[in-house]
Amino acid sequence: MALEELRITHLSNRSTYTLSFGQKKQVAIAGILAMHPEVLLLDEPTAGLDPHYIQHLLGALQQLCETGTTIVFSTHDVELAYSWADNAASF
Repeated sequence: MALEELRITHLSNRSTYTLSFGQKKQVAIAGILAMHPEVLLLDEPTAGLDPHYIQHLLGALQQLCETGTTIVFSTHDVELAYSWADNAASF
């Protein structure tokens, strides 16, 4: 279950209007992960998340990559881009 992968099962019964920015992002990404997309486009997926949840998110994205999903994301975090990406572009 995507909520378990991201370690956010405690958010499953809360209304979205009570969630913080980072929590809303986590719930939205969990919904997308549950659909097992072929291609996943993300804009600043780690923005607003604490380091603990960033690691869970990157772990879940890595699992998706290993099952054949192509992941494209934009980030201002240069270290993340170079450590995680097969290809990187700078604009």
